[in-house]
Amino acid sequence: MDQRKEKELKTSSSKFAYKEVLVAEMKEFVDAFYSEMIIKISSIRKEQRREIREKKTQMKYARKRGKSTNGYSKGSTENIA
Repeated sequence: MDQRKEKELKTSSSKFAYKEVLVAEMKEFVDAFYSEMIIKISSIRKEQRREIREKKTQMKYARKRGKSTNGYSKGSTENIA
């Protein structure tokens, strides 16, 4: 009976040790994944902000170029009599 209990204890302790190692590896993987995602998300957000600024600038200049001297835009479909 003592040999059986000893064998069970050894088995359960090795399983526990394996579980601890596995959990530690999983934590390491998750931490690395989060770090990568933070970097990627930050760079994507910077790129999107840059694109938004460019589009705003383009719209600003497009509005300035679109106005004529009489106050009507170039694309106006109103008939001037």
